[in-house]
Amino acid sequence: MPLLIGVPGYFIAAYLVDSAGRKNLQTIGFSVMAFIYALLALSYTGFIGTLGDVYKYLLFGLSFTFINLGPNTTTFVIPAEVYPVRYRSTGHGISAAAGKFGAALSTMFLPLLQAKLGVGFLFAFMALVSIGGALITVVFTPEAKGLTLEEASRERLVIKSPQPLPVMS
Repeated sequence: MPLLIGVPGYFIAAYLVDSAGRKNLQTIGFSVMAFIYALLALSYTGFIGTLGDVYKYLLFGLSFTFINLGPNTTTFVIPAEVYPVRYRSTGHGISAAAGKFGAALSTMFLPLLQAKLGVGFLFAFMALVSIGGALITVVFTPEAKGLTLEEASRERLVIKSPQPLPVMS
């Protein structure tokens, strides 16, 4: 069920990607995820009292909306636009592989962290990772909103004039 709550994030991203911009959507997604995970961490550790299970479930589901609104969508869109044409498929592949590598690491290690340190620590860790994602986005991610692919990739086009046809005598 939490995954179904996340589906609107894709539609919102598709609607806003050109007007709000890719960088903004990714930053907003990471920031809201960090806020939600921090709330859940504080709840699980008892710092703000405990939220009821329904609220925890809804907050966790809402985090999927912002995952899909932000990084889950923009990490596919941004690489397709910002790499120069001759490196675009390679750069996009490396970007996708890095994401898959991160998913594999989290699948392996997050359950171990949860078992050793608890759910509250796990949500605090996820909040910190989300804050890191937002900061990296703000500092390093170029914005391609309203730009052509050539402008977004910062390519300089060289237009060659056609060669004249040889004259036959």
